[in-house]
Amino acid sequence: MPIPFQYSTAEVVERLARFLRAGIESMHTDAGTAGTTYTLKLRRGEARSFTITEREIDEALAPLKQLNLHDETAMYNDTRYEIVVVEESAAVVRSLREGLSVHDPEAKLHFEISPPSDHYLLWLLMALPADSREMLYMGPSSLIGSFIENDPMANALQIIKRAQNRRVTLKLRSEVKVPLRRFQAAVTSLSFHVAYNLDTALVPLRYLDEVSRRSRISRMRRASADELDPPRRTYVEDLVNHYVLAVSTESSTVQFLSFYHVLEHFFETVFTQDLVHTVQQSLTDPGFSYKRRKDVLQLIKAITKAMPTRGEATTFSEAEALRLCLHRYVSLPDLVKQLDQYDPTLLTHYATAEVAFSKGAPVNLRGSDHEAIMRDLGKRIYSTRNALVHSKDGDKAKYTPFKDEAILLREIPLLRFIAEMVIVSESEQT
Repeated sequence: MPIPFQYSTAEVVERLARFLRAGIESMHTDAGTAGTTYTLKLRRGEARSFTITEREIDEALAPLKQLNLHDETAMYNDTRYEIVVVEESAAVVRSLREGLSVHDPEAKLHFEISPPSDHYLLWLLMALPADSREMLYMGPSSLIGSFIENDPMANALQIIKRAQNRRVTLKLRSEVKVPLRRFQAAVTSLSFHVAYNLDTALVPLRYLDEVSRRSRISRMRRASADELDPPRRTYVEDLVNHYVLAVSTESSTVQFLSFYHVLEHFFETVFTQDLVHTVQQSLTDPGFSYKRRKDVLQLIKAITKAMPTRGEATTFSEAEALRLCLHRYVSLPDLVKQLDQYDPTLLTHYATAEVAFSKGAPVNLRGSDHEAIMRDLGKRIYSTRNALVHSKDGDKAKYTPFKDEAILLREIPLLRFIAEMVIVSESEQT
């Protein structure tokens, strides 16, 4: 589809200023071809000034008229393709952010990893929420000031490209016209080629939520490392390991399952405690008699139903254990508050829409029936978990990577905040 961009020059300049921690100092209209010149000044550190003109913005945005948008972040036509990517690697190797340029003469295709093109960067700045500054990993004001000092003629767009030192895009250029699916296949091929040879995952971010979600969390929590206090609680190491894995990866599947593992850690304990309580309630009920065969058989039946035997192993209901965990750890008012702070549209989404690929049930977290909320919340989470795990063909609902990613992304904040409640609840004061 065509790329929507209906912002005025003034709106673009305001967003540039916001990301650079600058204010608009003055505007001057030139009778010549440059149009309006905007002078911006840094708000922090040395109050250095820099400019950008209406003409420079128009020239930067001009290529958008010849491009289309696929998913939410892939920009393309029949000879060009660009998408924002991230690099994930535990190996100490030359970072792909330092640049990559590969040419395939047979396919007449050129691959490049480099900072975003001018039109892509401006479009991304405007497409993301205004408070998503962190998505560009902007350097400190002192670094931005040094760029201006070293190159006084640099305009605002050139400065912001230098200041954001981690966000890169994958660019493909074809010498002949090709359909979109050819570019998509080339992206997949390069991803495998890089992973196989460099032990590095090159992950395309196809949806804006993937690009901005870290800044949403940053907005809710500490703004910088300078504001951190020393920890005053001790946490369960296994839970922290799962949580850190989820936070450290760009893979939505790994994120969801890692947060799920935090809850899963207590399934057997919570389920066993509930079963023991049920048995104790039955044994101490005034209507129960251990001498009455019928009463004993009913108790045995209840235990057997709760913990069926599969082969030689005794199991328990994972779905029921999840429901019990939610009952124990989740504060619905706190969960609603955090979700609303993160994204005000999520609560309505959860209440009205099922998870399409897993048939996860809608759940109205603002409802009045606490038991029904916990039941529906458990169903939504558990069915989604099963769809991620079950990759075989068949009747079971399953998750298809990339195709269903936009849907899964909306489920992750819900499970993240629940996992955090579990971790904090199980911690101890130091």
